[in-house]
Amino acid sequence: MNKLQVSGIIAFFILIFSIYIYKDANFVLEKTKDKPYVEQIKNKTVGYDNGKKVFEISIHRVLQQNYQHVLFAKNITDGAVFNETGYRVIRNLRGDSGRINTNIKSIVVTENISALIEPTTSTQSISVKAGKFKYTHQKKIAKFNHDTELTVKKVRIYSAQFSYSNDDESLSFNHGLTLIDKNSQTTADNALLNIPKSIIIATKNIMTTYAKKESNNDSDQIKELLKYQTIITSQKLQINFKDNEHAIATYNQNVLAKQTGKALSCDELVLNFKHDHYTATGNIKLTFEDLNWLLKKKRVIKNKDIQSLLTKKTTITADNGMFFPSSNILLLDNNVTIKQTNLKLQSDQLKYDINNEKIIIIGNVIVKKYGLEHLNANKLIVDIKNETFRTDSTKELSEIILELND
Repeated sequence: MNKLQVSGIIAFFILIFSIYIYKDANFVLEKTKDKPYVEQIKNKTVGYDNGKKVFEISIHRVLQQNYQHVLFAKNITDGAVFNETGYRVIRNLRGDSGRINTNIKSIVVTENISALIEPTTSTQSISVKAGKFKYTHQKKIAKFNHDTELTVKKVRIYSAQFSYSNDDESLSFNHGLTLIDKNSQTTADNALLNIPKSIIIATKNIMTTYAKKESNNDSDQIKELLKYQTIITSQKLQINFKDNEHAIATYNQNVLAKQTGKALSCDELVLNFKHDHYTATGNIKLTFEDLNWLLKKKRVIKNKDIQSLLTKKTTITADNGMFFPSSNILLLDNNVTIKQTNLKLQSDQLKYDINNEKIIIIGNVIVKKYGLEHLNANKLIVDIKNETFRTDSTKELSEIILELND
């Protein structure tokens, strides 16, 4: 036998071995001529552990070979996974092909996976689509792989894969996720969804793109803000979706909200859609290229002093801030500082009434220009609507305004 013949025989055996490996890795329901088998139509398989039901699978067609505990399934029509109390935590499991091991209590389903994750709480079911499903009762972990999609009410979550823990009813997204709702899209590198508490905790490289359509009830100022997308970034995000129509989103660590010509940075930002208010705390910094968006549509300001204030770049810092959409009121308090070029204003509190175009500055109001104090009062009111300034200072306001605009 020459070398060429030996090489041919070796190549033949390698080919046969590769085919068997491929078949084992990609199990397909087929009749075999080499091994005995039992074929059943419309079968239901139930797995038990210590007398308790672990899973229940309805299958259109089953092939059972020598090892009786292993079933090869074609067209899984309905499946369920149970928790320790006998509650169906995963139900309506469907898929094209599957392998079920009744001995070690494991399920593998491939292609066109759909299922419902059923919380033991009153929270609504989570609908799942995926390319592969695997459940191991020993670990009590279910894994959904291959471009998964989850739907919770009106929220959709996309991820390459995620794991479901039967013990604590949590979903782990270790390969990141994309969360989409009516007005926003959020991405994160890592996330955990606690089903009983209806809370998502996301970490690392959080980015939310927010784009809401304006409504007839919005003020001109809010409509101006809604013309542009708002991008929020942070390193941590918690979303409480117990009231799914009115979720509460809390951003932490290096929070930055940006929009064309506007930016907000702070330590924490809470978007409370349930109680209709937004809160920023810790090292708040607001930056505006100009303040013309404060005006009502097509408003022409005749007062040159107010014109000057509205056209300059403005930076505002404070410890706390709140915005109330229903009343269109912005409130800043504790160490409020406003800077414009060489102008600096400090106070305890600033209230901006958007609907009435009125800025009310209260408490230890000090205005400086080039470092020199020009105003010391308890209250200063900038009335944009009526184009007036008012203060309780004993100093003539006209004199102060002239000094500030020199």
